[in-house]
Amino acid sequence: MLIVVISLVTAAMAPILTKRVRSVNISSNPSQVSQNCSSRFSPYCTSCNTRECLTCDRQCKQTETVVLASCSCQACDERFENCFACAERLCTKCKQGYWLNEGVCEACEVGHYCDGYQEFECPVGMYQPDTTQDHCEICLDKTYQDETAQGSCKPCPSGYYCPKTNSGSEFAQLEKPIKCQSGYYSQEGWNECLPCPAGTRPNSQGEGGDSQITCIDCTAGTYSPVGGAKHYKSSTEDRHECHQCKEGTYSSAKAEACTKCDPGYFSKEGAEVCTICPAGTYSAESGASICSDCSDGKYSAPGATSCSTCPCGQYSKAHSASCTPAPVGHYVPNTGMGNYVRCSAGYYQPNTGQCSCIICPCGQYSIEAATGCTQCSAGQYADAEGSKACKPCPAGTYNTAAGQCFCSNCGTGKYCDKGSTSCLICTAGTYGPNAANASCTPCPGGKYSASAEAASCSTCPAGTFSQSGATGCTACPSGMSSSAGSSYCYAI
Repeated sequence: MLIVVISLVTAAMAPILTKRVRSVNISSNPSQVSQNCSSRFSPYCTSCNTRECLTCDRQCKQTETVVLASCSCQACDERFENCFACAERLCTKCKQGYWLNEGVCEACEVGHYCDGYQEFECPVGMYQPDTTQDHCEICLDKTYQDETAQGSCKPCPSGYYCPKTNSGSEFAQLEKPIKCQSGYYSQEGWNECLPCPAGTRPNSQGEGGDSQITCIDCTAGTYSPVGGAKHYKSSTEDRHECHQCKEGTYSSAKAEACTKCDPGYFSKEGAEVCTICPAGTYSAESGASICSDCSDGKYSAPGATSCSTCPCGQYSKAHSASCTPAPVGHYVPNTGMGNYVRCSAGYYQPNTGQCSCIICPCGQYSIEAATGCTQCSAGQYADAEGSKACKPCPAGTYNTAAGQCFCSNCGTGKYCDKGSTSCLICTAGTYGPNAANASCTPCPGGKYSASAEAASCSTCPAGTFSQSGATGCTACPSGMSSSAGSSYCYAI
């Protein structure tokens, strides 16, 4: 005879309850049913035959099933491996960490969790490293998981960070790592990104340069404040660079900021050192990007903070390293002049680098830009200092030597033309009445000069006469007479 036992099983997630199991005899032959079953087989046996108990009135836990032979409770996992709840012939729910696969409890795989009925994949951000588990673990900070059904979390890669939760918990449950912001870096397994120290920048590596794993020193001529490197991003690149030093500044390697150039120096963009201003230029203030040229009349040595003024006697053109002495025949009268001046006629300068010209003395002259004065020739003179030319001695005067300041009178009885070096004596019959005679004058009628170099003529006495230029008097003819100083005779 076949006996069917019907068990009532609670829902999978309900609390554990007891159950009463009864057997039902479906045989039509009552001769097979025996009395006094409780004494023969078990106090719980309610019907039996000669060989076995057919029904039991026994309360068992949900996790147990009734064994009819003894009307005892047997744990489901003893009857069905890893079973949590069951009927007499069937497991209805597996233990946590297992799942029902066509009535058989199978262990949950790595990367999965099981609720006794089904197997589920661990979602992103979670993992399960063991089998037979009823839950997944949340990825801790410093890790993430972007795939399902995984047995471990991935370490946060360099250039990214995997933080704790907002509540400060050590759990993160990250589906993907977070990229470090510009100017920050991280290494594998970090839960935060750190700003690159001053004077450094992130060393972007990896495909597209998107992995900021370390900080490297800024090179000379560049700088970076804390976390302040420049970020360049385009479709082809993603990189960080240190800032270039601006014009007028410089830096050594690993600089937090650039330093202004000192006065007397300058720099272009990205300079490692400042350049000294060349001779003929200057920079008055710090931070110069160029050096200014010294103007006319000024000069400078290398590294000048200002231009010096040329003294008198010297001059300079713009951008000069030094002053130039005025050449001979020239002078520089004032300080700060950009050129020299010619000595005027009547002046001279035999030396270089002079502030003025020397005036020519009397008896000498000069043309423009003269290096010396020229003496007047004999027969000429220069009666004043600073003469531009000599003058000939006037008629009736002379000089016999060069370089004379004046001419001498010939004296009475003598004469000469202008520019003479000597005087001529008046001949007999003539005279020179003045100290400076341009010529001799013939004695007039009635007068005479008997000898040369006469200063005046003598008067003819009465009874005589003379014509102009006479050297003596002539007696009147007989029967004639004349008064003194007469140029003719008359009849008596």
